[in-house]
Amino acid sequence: MRLKTAETYLGLLGDGLAPMSYAQGAQVRLTAYYEGIGPVFKIKLELSNLSPKPITNVFITLNFKENIYKMNQRGPVLPIMLPLVTYKVDLDVENIDPTGANDVIRVYVVDKKSTVPLITANLNMPVSEVIVE
Repeated sequence: MRLKTAETYLGLLGDGLAPMSYAQGAQVRLTAYYEGIGPVFKIKLELSNLSPKPITNVFITLNFKENIYKMNQRGPVLPIMLPLVTYKVDLDVENIDPTGANDVIRVYVVDKKSTVPLITANLNMPVSEVIVE
């Protein structure tokens, strides 16, 4: 049973579906967290290229339920990630659910060369404060 669990987890890592996963050969570190109590949250990302070569055209995209969250801007593109440099990215996400419901926001860091994300992270968002009018 332990062997099957380990094999399944490695499969998820390779497919880019685990809570924190890496594409084969990718050497990117991602730290993702949120700030705020709602309804607007700031998603803070820190990306580092751990390989000796620069990585070009890195896209950051978020996946979330559109009936709960809204993002006014598109995910950024990093034209180049130099080795051993930490890049900080802030994104604003608004909870638009009238009850302040929460869900998981998935962060994908991808490049044009692969169909598998370089790295992913899942953010378990908190229940949002509700604006009372």
